[in-house]
Amino acid sequence: MTIDESIDYVASKYVYTDDPGILKDAWFVMRHNANDSYCGDCEDFSLTVFWFLCCGSLFEFIKNIFIGNYRFHIVASNGGGNNHCVGEFNGFFFDNWTKQALPKRLFFEVTGHVYGHKINRFTVMCKLIVGLFYR
Repeated sequence: MTIDESIDYVASKYVYTDDPGILKDAWFVMRHNANDSYCGDCEDFSLTVFWFLCCGSLFEFIKNIFIGNYRFHIVASNGGGNNHCVGEFNGFFFDNWTKQALPKRLFFEVTGHVYGHKINRFTVMCKLIVGLFYR
């Protein structure tokens, strides 16, 4: 699957839902629910796109998070009021709002997001482990 195909597939079934109040931020690859949709928030959207990009291979998924081209960034959205997680693959940024992969400059022009920082790969893996217990 290409990045665009992966985003299109996930976006076609995506329904935004907040993380529950108990855990501030559990990250996980979304699974189909009873309504055949994927429910999650911004980082779950990016993780699920990456999951389909590597064709559901756990080894490829973990490898690409640790040493590959799967990256996560925190941006300020809504005029700087809210933190938001976006994915990056080979220099193309995407999120659950745009639902498309765009070059960095165009992504920030279109969304109005303000760049914050890259999320450490180890932090991503720790949040995924917390997400396993959430499920």
